[in-house]
Amino acid sequence: MIVLTAEQYARMVWKDQVDYAVLRGMRLSDNRYAFPESVLTDPAHARWRRLLARGQIIDASRLTVDWATANDFRIVVSGEQMALDSPAPRPETYEFPMPTLFDIPAPGLFYFECHHNRDRPASDRKNGRRRIEFGQIRDSDVYYVAGNTVWASWATIITDKRAGFDAPGTSIIHQWHQHPGSAIAPPPFAVFLDGGTLNVGTRSPSGGIGHYSVPAPASWAVTRFVTQVTLGQFGHINMWINGEQVVNVDTAVGYYNEGLPYLAYVKSGIYMDNTHTVDALYHANLEFGLADLSSRIEYPLPIPPRPIIGWPRTPDPVVYPGATVYPSHGRFPASEHPVADMFPGAVVYPSLDIYPHI
Repeated sequence: MIVLTAEQYARMVWKDQVDYAVLRGMRLSDNRYAFPESVLTDPAHARWRRLLARGQIIDASRLTVDWATANDFRIVVSGEQMALDSPAPRPETYEFPMPTLFDIPAPGLFYFECHHNRDRPASDRKNGRRRIEFGQIRDSDVYYVAGNTVWASWATIITDKRAGFDAPGTSIIHQWHQHPGSAIAPPPFAVFLDGGTLNVGTRSPSGGIGHYSVPAPASWAVTRFVTQVTLGQFGHINMWINGEQVVNVDTAVGYYNEGLPYLAYVKSGIYMDNTHTVDALYHANLEFGLADLSSRIEYPLPIPPRPIIGWPRTPDPVVYPGATVYPSHGRFPASEHPVADMFPGAVVYPSLDIYPHI
């Protein structure tokens, strides 16, 4: 089997162009992703050969598939599993060039891109919404409860693909989502864009409250957030943006009157109206949990260096870079070897990096 890390697999996940070329890795118990070696010689997957050649060949007997989540894409953030939430198990629409819904172009840097009608779950279709976001996920299915003080820290870079963000309508970029059994739909805590503004709001059984609203950041500007929120009827919010405290208020947070097992869990990415636009942003250095993150107010983590000519973009793909030149595989049935060692011919293909600095 060919085994990729989560960061490597992110370069290809949900970037399918045509139905017959859908390629999905199987999630392993150690959060890596496995593919049959046959994909290296399948012309339908030629555009991924260079990326697959960066993986390792490991005998299938040494791998443990997490069958309960085999089709998920997950990463680990602050020691918590985060599952990518949006597309169906198979894409419903295809485009050329293929849309890029998600990527990890650098460690700690996550790219989210929303398209009209692209792979929307049934609930989003009903509500006229669309999403591409990470959601915290625990096997225990127990998250943050009343009385917990939850910290979060991250940075956001809005790209120049933002017409939907700037239009009227709530585009949530970070939220603490309610229990799925809640009778109330809006999240207890949200950072969102709406009509050219950046906003912070909370909700409780008493309704929604806006705590902060300013003009939305310019494209490519780095906006750093630190939040400290106590959940429940006797809640409190502290929030800092770019090192300046902008919220400090006692307020109820969450639907504490419903008697559910928890009040909130973390989601981060894009959740917005299903507009006829393509909207994209980056989140960097996401951290969250019960541990104190106040040091991030004055000492934020560095953003991955910005390329000289703008942030990375997606070029038109090379669909079939050349004929199959790979030898038969299976030379290393019981040990780990880089795929590139088996298939040195991979280097003759043009670069298939999804995010060159252009």
